[in-house]
Amino acid sequence: MQKNNYVLISGATSGIGLELARLYAKDGYNLILISRSQNDLEKTKSELIKNNNIEIEIFAYDLSKIENAYDLYEKIKEKNFIVQTLVNNAGFGDSCEFVYADINRLNQMVDLNIKSLMNMCHLFAKDMMERRNGDILNVASVAAYLGGPYMATYYATKAFVLNFSIGLYHELKKYGVRMHVLCPGPTKTKFIDVAESQNKKAFNNISMKADKVAKICYKKVKRNKLIINTGFISKFTSFGTRFMSRKFAAKMTQKINGKI
Repeated sequence: MQKNNYVLISGATSGIGLELARLYAKDGYNLILISRSQNDLEKTKSELIKNNNIEIEIFAYDLSKIENAYDLYEKIKEKNFIVQTLVNNAGFGDSCEFVYADINRLNQMVDLNIKSLMNMCHLFAKDMMERRNGDILNVASVAAYLGGPYMATYYATKAFVLNFSIGLYHELKKYGVRMHVLCPGPTKTKFIDVAESQNKKAFNNISMKADKVAKICYKKVKRNKLIINTGFISKFTSFGTRFMSRKFAAKMTQKINGKI
């Protein structure tokens, strides 16, 4: 990769984002890492620089604040960095009956999971189209295939990510820009803590490790796969929901989320 070409990863200091950063670093890709915590970014940069001969830039931003996506883009342009691959991984969930949820937190979730992701795609896809080359990986979830009682807003945001990515795939491919969307099943990350789920043990019992999810995803991005499902639950759900009503699928999800 050219010296000024970079892979940009949001939510890069833990979970799937961190594991993807490790994989790209191992293969010699320069990185732009985004997270809210400057300390976590410094630690991640130190680890990756130590083990790989690459350039790493870090930016501490809360991307749930929409204006930060634009500020980040301008800083990257000022430094003449070329974002060859964009990984929109930042996002969070919430576990609660909708009417009892903190509406400010739900709005923040929508801003991060949907609006920020959309704006990042809008900003960087234009440059990729002009170069007629680039990759965009949006991280959705198995939740994208379902209605999700007790996590209704989160599930809806991931449905947006999936369908938005599929739409962009057909718009961008004629310009040489490759679109990918990851729909992992339950994964052992900080997600379950942030979502404040009531039964972490049950969740962890059905979860894949983040490094395994990242390895599957990384390989399929290289093979130019559009929709990337990882693990039995993700694959079963993406296939099984074709043969059941949305109402029935949501009822099953309600039972699962009620336990998790």
